[in-house]
Amino acid sequence: MGPAPTRTTSAALEAATIESGDALASTAEQPDGDVQRQARDRSHARPSGLLAKRAEDEYVYVAQDIRHIAMVLGLVFVIFVVLWVLIEVAHVIRY
Repeated sequence: MGPAPTRTTSAALEAATIESGDALASTAEQPDGDVQRQARDRSHARPSGLLAKRAEDEYVYVAQDIRHIAMVLGLVFVIFVVLWVLIEVAHVIRY
């Protein structure tokens, strides 16, 4: 058998028990901190798979659509400016 327990061993055991109890109490008081940390870690994960590929392809289409909308908006603006110059400045078109 091992050596007989001494006061030093008992004191060390009691101190370790108290420290572990404090550690357990602090984790029991803040369980949502771990949940938030885990959620944050998952949010930084790079998505993979078919759904991510579909989203990436859809993003390309959306970017193209926005470019087309901007081009049409620019063309309409140019047409309005030309009409304004013809009507108000040059008086080519009279109403």
